[in-house]
Amino acid sequence: MARRWYVPLLALPVAIGTVVAVLEGVASASPGLAHPAAAVQRVIPGGPMISPSGAAVPGAGHGVQSSCPPTCSSTNWSGYAVTGRNGAFRSVSGAWTEPRANCAGVSGRRLSSAWVGLDGANSGSVEQLGTDADCRGRTPVYFAWWEMFPNPSVNFSARVRPGDHLSASVTFRGAGRFVLFIRNSTQHWSRTIVQTRGGLARSSAEAIVEAPALLIGGRIVIQNLTNFGTVRWAATRVNGTPLKNFARRIRITMVETHRPFRVRATTSLINAFDVFFNHFELCC
Repeated sequence: MARRWYVPLLALPVAIGTVVAVLEGVASASPGLAHPAAAVQRVIPGGPMISPSGAAVPGAGHGVQSSCPPTCSSTNWSGYAVTGRNGAFRSVSGAWTEPRANCAGVSGRRLSSAWVGLDGANSGSVEQLGTDADCRGRTPVYFAWWEMFPNPSVNFSARVRPGDHLSASVTFRGAGRFVLFIRNSTQHWSRTIVQTRGGLARSSAEAIVEAPALLIGGRIVIQNLTNFGTVRWAATRVNGTPLKNFARRIRITMVETHRPFRVRATTSLINAFDVFFNHFELCC
């Protein structure tokens, strides 16, 4: 089992509105991979939504993009989100099939994660868990994880394989208590994590496919996206209600981190919905 790794941080400079989002290229195309290993402080499988301008959405001093809702663009998210006032959301759940990472001809690193969570669309925290389908060169790597961003993510040691049927939920139980649950019905395992953290907004809920990031020298560096094909979502609910019933749901398209902001991953119309890979993007 490949596990994520990090150097402990004294502080994480990811205040809303101050996120620095930079695309990480592959091989010699990017100076980012020339950094020594010690400079990569941690891998971030999930985090707040980042707009093409590089700021978390909406962030301090930022409003939600004029096109949101019903559609929105992001450099690291694709999928659906529902937003509201603080305290509006107490649970989110969904099911997906683990995609197969196409690592043919890959050099360097490409990452993708599928997760459900609360917060992150309009706040600096995210309470989330999900799975990765990554490429370490030509080798595909699959695993499950949980995260109370901005705290570091934690991997589960249980097996994940392409084609596995997964379901997950994040539930707020009151008094700052969150229950994170994930089940792999194909591999016959489940895990429950209980975390207590006060003062979180609970102002959004999401089902997302993300281009994960590295924290390098205090910068959040979005990675090249794995060619994951299609992630198929089902049974997605917010506060116990089907996601499709929320009129103000936001359909999110992942775009490049730099102009002309070509599409990296698209999201189908709501019901049981799909997220489709478009291209992985090479940095300038």
